[in-house]
Amino acid sequence: MYKFLATALMVFTCLFAHPASADAISITIENDGWILKGDRYDAAGDAPRAVALLFHNAGGNRTEYAAFAGELARNSITSIAVDLRGHGESTNLDTFDWKVRKNFEINVEAWKDIVAAMSYVDSDPTLSLLPLIFVGASYSGEKMVEAATRYRMPNMMIEFSPGSFSDTSIAQIDPSGIPWLFVRAEKELPFFDALFEAIRAGSDNAEIWIVPGKGHGTRILDTRPRLLGRIVSWINEKLKTIKE
Repeated sequence: MYKFLATALMVFTCLFAHPASADAISITIENDGWILKGDRYDAAGDAPRAVALLFHNAGGNRTEYAAFAGELARNSITSIAVDLRGHGESTNLDTFDWKVRKNFEINVEAWKDIVAAMSYVDSDPTLSLLPLIFVGASYSGEKMVEAATRYRMPNMMIEFSPGSFSDTSIAQIDPSGIPWLFVRAEKELPFFDALFEAIRAGSDNAEIWIVPGKGHGTRILDTRPRLLGRIVSWINEKLKTIKE
């Protein structure tokens, strides 16, 4: 196991003084010197069918996924939204700032936080054997792939506007053997056209959705409530194909 995981401490705490919502339980994951804050939304019903890890845009935070997490819970899927290093409330060592060029270095090793979140799932006997879903937006989409190659692959990947998605990651889509969904708005930065063409050319299996209008990363969901339901339906269909 990686050296940083050897010293990582997963701490589960209920912080009722500042709840993210009526349905969320706050958690803390200590990793690599960072104190990472997250919200856990437990599935409705007797037992969850899957667990999803939710990762935000650059400059964003875990609250971007509150509505998504609620919909997952109603579909018996537990989810955990995490503030990656330098974002949201995970700022004990530094804070990401678009205006400071050096701050982009904070994001380079965010994959370690994703591995720590996976380790948190694996340490919980109620979650560790469930199908694992990755959902990422903007820069975290690439970081999810980096984490998966270093730790283990999830059972499905959902990528919102993964602007930094690399050729190396594109090459891993089909060999991974898992479902991948890429979602972007039609009106995006110009380089997204070439990126999504490369994803389409590099994979026979990836599903690509281009929705009308504007929106980057999780902001795609802000004004498209039907899209949220469509994505959750996609997840439910893919879960049917995962062997027990």
